[in-house]
Amino acid sequence: MLSQQWSWRWVVLTTAALLVLPSPAVTEPSPQRLITVTGQGQESVPAKLLEVNLGVEVQAATAEAAQAEVSRRADALVKLLRDRRVEQLETTGLNLSPRYRYRDNQQIPDGFTATYSLRFRSPSTAAGSVIDAAVKSGSTRIDGIRFVATDAEVATAQAAALREAAADARQKADIVLRSLGLSAQDIQSIQINNTATPTPVAQFRGAVADSAPAVPIVGGDQEVNAAVTLQIRY
Repeated sequence: MLSQQWSWRWVVLTTAALLVLPSPAVTEPSPQRLITVTGQGQESVPAKLLEVNLGVEVQAATAEAAQAEVSRRADALVKLLRDRRVEQLETTGLNLSPRYRYRDNQQIPDGFTATYSLRFRSPSTAAGSVIDAAVKSGSTRIDGIRFVATDAEVATAQAAALREAAADARQKADIVLRSLGLSAQDIQSIQINNTATPTPVAQFRGAVADSAPAVPIVGGDQEVNAAVTLQIRY
């Protein structure tokens, strides 16, 4: 009986000793050492096209008369531009609204205004003569023009700008790490920022006269910018 009691005491003591033994230390993983860099790339593309916004505005005593006249001028304008084989010709607006004048603080109906607007692209070397012919054909407004490159040239420039930006980011990281006696290991993340293609805008806007001479228009360069951000482990 005594030996059985000692046996149970030994089991209890052994179990208690195991419970109070220190557990092995858990090592926390060391944080990754990362450097974040952003590279820039830029390409220039010759803007060989001119994007033109033209409009026709007509005022008449009745809505029917205003609509009929703006339709006549718009048809003539579209036919002319198709004959000139302009690119991406599209209608951008059509509107008919009443006009008012004021007398003795009273709003009095004063006819109607009908407007029609369109947009097209033309080689910049021919744009001046096209605009001149459009004005003679019935256009009464130039609502804005801007120089643009072709879609294919912009896509090629965007790819080149992205390559430049990626190489620039990697070069910056290598310079910093080498100066600190460190070396790059591998790339952990890549972020491509939106590529920007600012378009040069020609300041030529407003009403035009039928007798206005053709205006020489000279295109410029269109810049394509890109940015790439890298996180690199070292």
